[in-house]
Amino acid sequence: MIHGGRARLEQVLGRIAALPRRPELVLLRNSCVPKVIGDDLDAVARAFERDSGIPTTTVDKLEDQHASQFSAVLRRQRMAAPGEAGAKDGAAAEAHRLNLVGYPRTPAMASLASLLPRLGLVVNAQLVPDVQLEAVERYARAALQVLHDATLLDPTFEQLFGDVDLPTLRPPTPFGPARCLAWLRSVAGAMGVAAEADAVWSEAWEEYAGDWEVLREQARGHCLGFVVDGPRLAALRAPRQRTGVPILEAVAEMGFAVELLCFADGAEDAAEGLDPAWRVTTFRSEGELAQALRDGPAQAVYSEYTFDRRLTRRGKAPFSVADFAPGPVGAVDTLRTLLRRCRLPFYRRYGALLE
Repeated sequence: MIHGGRARLEQVLGRIAALPRRPELVLLRNSCVPKVIGDDLDAVARAFERDSGIPTTTVDKLEDQHASQFSAVLRRQRMAAPGEAGAKDGAAAEAHRLNLVGYPRTPAMASLASLLPRLGLVVNAQLVPDVQLEAVERYARAALQVLHDATLLDPTFEQLFGDVDLPTLRPPTPFGPARCLAWLRSVAGAMGVAAEADAVWSEAWEEYAGDWEVLREQARGHCLGFVVDGPRLAALRAPRQRTGVPILEAVAEMGFAVELLCFADGAEDAAEGLDPAWRVTTFRSEGELAQALRDGPAQAVYSEYTFDRRLTRRGKAPFSVADFAPGPVGAVDTLRTLLRRCRLPFYRRYGALLE
């Protein structure tokens, strides 16, 4: 926080320029006072950048309350002259570069992203949830930005990339082998290498297929439950409207039996078009729900609450969206995790003591 106007700002910037280890970037964000007294922060920033050689960007939150320092840096990189962004691979390589946005930087997601080089593609940058300066600086070198398809992230995407002039793709979220293949096909098609996607996936999936089938056979002996009303069931059936994780679709692909405990009002309309093999139980009161949970076949029940005693008191282990991971590694790990939830005996033995 700098108080005292333009002269004080210039003093602070002078100290930054004299640091033994200087920053790679300086961001200036204004407040009401510089606007009111007429201080030209842009001119200060330009002079500092010229004299120090440190890239400097100003963000005017008063002119645009939605302005983001990250989008400002992206805009700066796009406006740079060709070659200034530090491209080392030449212009021809840019057509094979893509950005992954909104995908977790985890080993599970890495197992899917590692298939892209087999298609001749390069992950140019990964942004969100973390935003690294190095990735921002090379973001504009890609031919495509691949966004995680979830409305939960849409405000962040709009803030960061709303004015980025790169082609955008929202492929199916890659949870479970079928959707991983669909994701790879979608990305490969957008990058012009669609013909190779199936072969690359088949070769990669061989490493996991054996474990997947063994675990899937075990899952057929277990049941997962969901407590829903009409709107909640509709949201679960439209995963992009929330986190993008297709929970119902994923557990069905894993082979689990599914029990839906539906609030009676609107239950028939909500259940229309569901898999006929799924068990649907209706309830009208908290007492009826408690009884249905006790008597139902589900060993684990979906919940968005930590330590959900409504479930554990009835002998049910909770599971959540946090148990789901993307990519081929994530598919197998998720299946193994949900099996552990179903097999956990603790709540069946001691749930009554939690009353």
